[in-house]
Amino acid sequence: MGGPGGLRAPGPVSYTHLWGEYPGRADLGDARVIHLAHFGSAWAQPPDVLIPISTAFERSGSFSNFEGTESHFDAVFDKPATVLHAADVFKGIAP
Repeated sequence: MGGPGGLRAPGPVSYTHLWGEYPGRADLGDARVIHLAHFGSAWAQPPDVLIPISTAFERSGSFSNFEGTESHFDAVFDKPATVLHAADVFKGIAP
């Protein structure tokens, strides 16, 4: 869906959700856009829904690299009350 030329829907879609960078919706047609982001920005074409999610500084967890090595981290700051952890967002929308 993404690439050097930007976002392109593979066919007709009614919505898409984006996690991370949001370059705009130029190639998404009429699809509704739900964007999970750490920080707001001034978009030329804002998403239909913006869900603020925590940064790695506001949660504890781990990352795995391509070799399978896990790196653990601890929260440094409390997350704002209006921000969710991405895992909680996905748990809330999963069937």
